[in-house]
Amino acid sequence: MTRPSACWCGHTELLQFSPHYLRCPACETLVTADMPDQSFTEVKDDEHDFYGREYWFSHQKDDLGFSDITERARNDLPERVLHWLRALLKYKLPPGQVLELGGAHGGFVALLQRAGFDATELELSPWVVEYARQTFDIPVLLGPIEEQQIEPNTLDTIALMDVLEHLPDPLKTMGHCLSLLKADGILLIQTPCYVEGTSYEWMVEQKNPFLEQLKHKQHLYLFSQTSIRELFRRLGAEHLAFEPAMFAHYDQFFAVSREPLANHAPEEIARALSSTPNSRMVLALLDLDGSKRQIGDRLSDAEADRAERLKIIQRLSRELAAAEADRAARLNVIRSQSKEIGRIPGLEAQIAASQATVQQLQEKLSRREQEITMLENKRIIKLLRRAKLLKDAPAAQPKDLFEVNYEAIREPKKPVGIGYNPTVIENIISGLQGHGYTVEDYAIDIAGYRDYYTQAAYDQKYPNYYRPVIWEKSLEHYIAAQLLALQPDDVYIDIASEGSPVPEIYSRLYGSNSYRQDMIYPAGLNDHMIGGDAGDMPVPDGFASKMALHCSFEHFEGDADMRFFREIGRVLRPGGAVCIVPFYLFDQYAILTDPEVSVPQGVPFESDAVVYCRRGWNNRHGRFYNPDNVIKRLSNNLNGLTMKIYKITNAKEADPRCYAEFAALITKPAGTA
Repeated sequence: MTRPSACWCGHTELLQFSPHYLRCPACETLVTADMPDQSFTEVKDDEHDFYGREYWFSHQKDDLGFSDITERARNDLPERVLHWLRALLKYKLPPGQVLELGGAHGGFVALLQRAGFDATELELSPWVVEYARQTFDIPVLLGPIEEQQIEPNTLDTIALMDVLEHLPDPLKTMGHCLSLLKADGILLIQTPCYVEGTSYEWMVEQKNPFLEQLKHKQHLYLFSQTSIRELFRRLGAEHLAFEPAMFAHYDQFFAVSREPLANHAPEEIARALSSTPNSRMVLALLDLDGSKRQIGDRLSDAEADRAERLKIIQRLSRELAAAEADRAARLNVIRSQSKEIGRIPGLEAQIAASQATVQQLQEKLSRREQEITMLENKRIIKLLRRAKLLKDAPAAQPKDLFEVNYEAIREPKKPVGIGYNPTVIENIISGLQGHGYTVEDYAIDIAGYRDYYTQAAYDQKYPNYYRPVIWEKSLEHYIAAQLLALQPDDVYIDIASEGSPVPEIYSRLYGSNSYRQDMIYPAGLNDHMIGGDAGDMPVPDGFASKMALHCSFEHFEGDADMRFFREIGRVLRPGGAVCIVPFYLFDQYAILTDPEVSVPQGVPFESDAVVYCRRGWNNRHGRFYNPDNVIKRLSNNLNGLTMKIYKITNAKEADPRCYAEFAALITKPAGTA
């Protein structure tokens, strides 16, 4: 092995990244410092060559701690193989010619065949070739792709799962693969993802999972998304779409082609897989996998809710312990004084009062624990029913905490959440049109959103940020960035930012000078943090050019929404804009709340609003404007600014669980003070 003289891109001035890797500053690829010769990938002796038989047994189990090839032949089918197939069907439907490079046991090729593709595998090891043939009864080619007798322009898809990083000359091999594809053929690739800008020292300090991919003897090139784009740009394949990777904490997964990529709808895929008995079985497997994912998401939500309720128990326990300590301290003082001045009735009354206070706290904690246990049991029962693991209904329960607090909410009220349907949407739009608003359709660029998600590095940089709803949160961030058309010379304020990663993402991706505002921050302007009321920000006139509110404007209580709209005109520069997404609208003026939160905190609601009470929402206030109140509360406070309302038409194409329906863009005309 020798130290490489250049990166695959030709750049020669490589920088030290880690003990065994160099970094190319030109394309942001990590290059092994111990580059083998071109014959490294050949398998002439299956017992001793690196990629021979033992690579799939002792190397996997003893060196890497993974399952060997026989275990993976079973375990991969219901997991990664279905994940890969789901992505492939988005771009290519059967029938079609598919070749998988380095498919090991052959499970992916076997499933592709049953889905209706004419699929073949290619492997370097004679032993693996024979194993795949016997295990899944599939055709397998032996040797490097460059040595195969395959006619150019004949294949529809070539799949490389965890192969690209092993290639000694990725530019040459990928070029050859593209020459075998039809003009609209695709490469489907999974490979480790180096997040450019992160250092080896930072990875070690954070115990980043990408460290597992620094296997310098076999992972010769570790690509960033920038270097992936550059690799295929040089090869004339510039149509590239990143898909969610199964192991997103260290992998990237994408499709690339020389022509624009297709995007088949779920209905098209279902029709294509309903033509034969085998393909119908594959469709059923995909449906089952989808159900499993939904149950996993629900369980994640339940676990997050359980963790929050546990925090409540722990807080009450700390309060009880503090009260008990205070009572004991007071009792000691009283006893000390009693020795000097005798038994004074007033002091005895203080002792009795302290004991009564402790008793009340103990009773309160006991009730809270019972309520939390009851709610947790109901949630588990609900999840089990959805999973069809529980059929019999539990015995009737006494009124729970939600029901008790719901009774305290004033009329008019409803014990349900707020939902949209076509009639509600039509009523909203027609009502706005009656007030002179033209509601414009806004279609999300789905490929652009997926590219943004990957470049923002939510999975790598913000793994704990709103994970149960990251698909919706990231989509809101993308929509706002697009509607605002962020530029490097923008001064951006993220309103009600709390712990959002948006300011850092916008600065990194768009070059904007980003600030974050929230009433929970220390008061005043502190570096890039603005503390205080969004309706009275401690910043000069004309301070910002762009602002956005992501799922936060609805939480502005009382007159805070109107005061903020008046404040926009002062803070914005001429030509500046504010985006609100989602912009929550309804066909009646409504406030959404969770009585378990709002009633103990005494939250007031406007008298003309219907109060919708949603169990388990865990928020005190969410305002939904009807068309009349858009005018009354918002338009009447614009003071010369303009507001455009958008109907988001395809949020569920980004993810079926996305729920954003409307967005608003408020603009301060150029030339105004």
